[in-house]
Amino acid sequence: MKVFFRTAALLSTLSVPFIATGCSKEDNTTVVKNVKSQELLNAERQQLERTEKKLVAHLFAWASQLTDIGFELDIITPKNNTEGLKQNAVYLDLCFRTQGFRNISGSKFITTKPDNTTLDIFNRMIKAGEKFAPYTKKYLAMSNEEFALSIEKAIKSTPDITKDEIEDWKNIAVERLKKYKESISKVSEAKENFRKDLTIFNKDAQLSELALYEPSYGLTLERLKSITDIEGITK
Repeated sequence: MKVFFRTAALLSTLSVPFIATGCSKEDNTTVVKNVKSQELLNAERQQLERTEKKLVAHLFAWASQLTDIGFELDIITPKNNTEGLKQNAVYLDLCFRTQGFRNISGSKFITTKPDNTTLDIFNRMIKAGEKFAPYTKKYLAMSNEEFALSIEKAIKSTPDITKDEIEDWKNIAVERLKKYKESISKVSEAKENFRKDLTIFNKDAQLSELALYEPSYGLTLERLKSITDIEGITK
């Protein structure tokens, strides 16, 4: 066994994939394992970091688009009842959390690893988004025309508003709905890509006795599974 690990370590430093073989005690079948070189895994680790940052960027964009469509929903939703007031409170918290991440990170999350403060603010933003996202489900099922009509009904009684202003508002609202739907699809794709790459890399790293990849933003496989309240992302 010592010879096996010494050989694997030597070939790893030489960037040569090592084929490990062994026999099963139960049926004497040969087990073949492809041990990747350290150099190759280092390159894959760097690529995985880029994949994670892409997911973080899409989650931030999703939260930002959610605040935009949330503004339109806030206009539509009556606040003369408990549910309407609750929705408004959840929306305002989302706006606060998203702006907080924008203020502290800017575009730095693309190039740097987060400190504990940034990580905490990021997690709070995602959790706020998870709380508000269910309020959008009804409108995601609407056509653009139906959504525009709901906006028109909500704003047409606004004093001194003109027909042109109503049309402009409807167009902006529909565009925001489109962008929000697109952000969901992009997060869904980036999430699945990162999940697959992380799973494969950690299996290879474990086989090569190298350090596993620890997501900088806490987006472990368990955390990815727990994101269940973002419409469309977990499908």
